[in-house]
Amino acid sequence: MIILSWNARGLNSTPRQKAIQDLIAVHSPDIFCIQETKLLVDLMFQHAPRIWFSSQCQCIGSRGTSGGLALFWDPRKVVPHWWISSQSAISMVASILESGETILVSNVYAPIDIRGKSQLWAHIRYVRSCAPFLPWILAGDFNAVLSLEEKRGGLPRLGPSSDMFRTNVDSLALMDVKPSNGIFTWNNRWSGPEVIAQRLDHFLVSCSWVRGSLVICSEILDWRGSNHWPIKFSTSAFPNPKNPPFKFQLMWLRDPSLGDLVAQWW
Repeated sequence: MIILSWNARGLNSTPRQKAIQDLIAVHSPDIFCIQETKLLVDLMFQHAPRIWFSSQCQCIGSRGTSGGLALFWDPRKVVPHWWISSQSAISMVASILESGETILVSNVYAPIDIRGKSQLWAHIRYVRSCAPFLPWILAGDFNAVLSLEEKRGGLPRLGPSSDMFRTNVDSLALMDVKPSNGIFTWNNRWSGPEVIAQRLDHFLVSCSWVRGSLVICSEILDWRGSNHWPIKFSTSAFPNPKNPPFKFQLMWLRDPSLGDLVAQWW
């Protein structure tokens, strides 16, 4: 399974739509989470077929020219069952046809202000209460860092947004899937000593889903014109060795029940 997430900073332009089309062509995602569409619902549905022709979409409209969320999926790979949404998150319970699993996916765009973030996390906790045992993937722009390692430039301290972020990640038993090829997913597009770079975009997964037979990873993708970089999440089954070695311990011959056990197993 492949999920892409990107704060596109507006979809009402041909270059930004082309950037999303290129990401889809290169990575063939099952699901694509887009933040800051800056489009009202009716405009988003007008643009959706041009953005990803073979997909289906649910969206939350922007407030004027700010905000907006879109959750795209490939109907050949994903079967949706139900949705829950707020102004800052849209969640979907869906079956992934390749693995046969039913999962919960949340596309998140956190507000800047602490009150808005508090309301968002209250909604996210409610979403979890509606599907408490499903594997859960949260993707998006959380507008906060989890640690000082995810920040370069600016004041070297963490604020209440980071404290709230960490507290909710812990209380909801989530794991942060760190990118394999870098740290920062956003910068202020300045240069010199004024530049600030942070990791605001995350994939979080429920800890209970992480098991030995599942390989989970994320990576930062190439810059596509926003001040946020797109990120990619993927899962795969842990490969079984093609020719596992056969080992025999001589000490087993000392056990008088060995012959009967071998006959039973064989």
